[in-house]
Amino acid sequence: MTGSATPHAELERTEAELAAARTHEEAFAECMREQGFEYVPWIPKDLAEELMAPQGFAPPSGEVDDYSLRLPVAMPPTPREREELLRRAETEGFGIFIRSDITAPADNVEDPNIAIADRLDEESREARERAMKQCELELGEKASGSPESSAGWPDGIDDELVFEAAAIVEGLVVADIAYQEAMIEFRRCMTARGYPVSDPAAAYDLVAGWFEEEDARARAEGRPIEVLTEEGLAAAMGKERLAALQADERAVAMARVECSEPLHRVWWELAREYENQVLADDPRLAALIGP
Repeated sequence: MTGSATPHAELERTEAELAAARTHEEAFAECMREQGFEYVPWIPKDLAEELMAPQGFAPPSGEVDDYSLRLPVAMPPTPREREELLRRAETEGFGIFIRSDITAPADNVEDPNIAIADRLDEESREARERAMKQCELELGEKASGSPESSAGWPDGIDDELVFEAAAIVEGLVVADIAYQEAMIEFRRCMTARGYPVSDPAAAYDLVAGWFEEEDARARAEGRPIEVLTEEGLAAAMGKERLAALQADERAVAMARVECSEPLHRVWWELAREYENQVLADDPRLAALIGP
């Protein structure tokens, strides 16, 4: 029999992926609210259509399923994702002084967040853009990239119960001495490279602080940043100064990816261990969400 219907097993996965996308957007909106900005959760139509397409469900060649969890625990990048993060760090840094991707696609007109940004004055709009960059980075490092690990449990399960169990797992991981020691090693690694920060998120904050200092200096010298493009930054800061800041930004971003690898490895190991423990303590939940 021919037809365009998606097989049942694949349909369950596409629904999980759409649910995962919605969960990400809601988390992004919450992150933005915490920083004082409005953001409307939104999934582009073309992305929804892509997720519902009846192809692309096989895992990438060579990818092993060592990084999926049964609970929606916030997870760091997998080794495969880490390679992409390192590539981006080498080319884009954090996207603070390196602004090559600042222009929004012209076909993004459905996005309600464009109208929100348009209502802001220039200074507030730029601050909102920086907050969005930070939220993207923070959520990107926590996400496992696996729909099963974020929204793949069967219908009928109390979401609150599932997320409470996931929060318990995360709390146990953070409290574990092995994780705390790995965080100390992360700090030592970053300090040895010249960037004494407390945790991975603070590496972004370090470069963002540089931007605020440069912005204030440029304003004081009568050269305010007119537009958040590389040309606009160069006009305010000077080409040589901007190039130096971009090089420093890339160095911090690369150091963060490289220094966090042992920390992330410990997180994965502990998350699997504590998930098994939490589910063993709640056989009913374990039976509901399945193997």
